[in-house]
Amino acid sequence: MTSRKFLRGPRGVGFLWVRDSLIGELEPPFIDLHAARWVAEDAYEVEPTARRFENWESNVAGKLGMGAAIDYALTVGIDEGWKRLSALAADLRSRLAGLPGLDVSDTGRVKGGIVTFGV
Repeated sequence: MTSRKFLRGPRGVGFLWVRDSLIGELEPPFIDLHAARWVAEDAYEVEPTARRFENWESNVAGKLGMGAAIDYALTVGIDEGWKRLSALAADLRSRLAGLPGLDVSDTGRVKGGIVTFGV
């Protein structure tokens, strides 16, 4: 999840959650000092844990900003935030649906805060 979307945090940071049983099936996008370890002169092993997705460079200020955004979201309340987000998105969908030549294309039983449409 990116920090800047619904958490309203800084760009360039986020987090990834993967079920333990699936981590081994996913390849990291690139290999860095945390993602793998050298086992021979010409061979490495990818870390078996979530550490395989970490990289050496780290935006500490961004991580602190994301932490502040998470604290704020928890203070406001996840349910309250979701209610507000859903209400605003539903209002936008209904307003867009009434415009000629515009097609609201969101699908799914539960719709999120990103409204998709075409002209």
